[in-house]
Amino acid sequence: MHDQSPSPIRGYLRRRWFNIRRVRFWAVLAVALYTLAGFFLVPWLAESDRGGHGAGGS
Repeated sequence: MHDQSPSPIRGYLRRRWFNIRRVRFWAVLAVALYTLAGFFLVPWLAESDRGGHGAGGS
């Protein structure tokens, strides 16, 4: 069976990468949010700026 002790890699990731007190965490979060905004928010804003017309644009 699987034991419930955390793996060394998981402990390392939690201590070093996912610690909200570290700058690295906030940098990774900022890049992730920037990517998501560029993927979802910018096309939606561009579409609403064109007046909601589709690819035909008439």
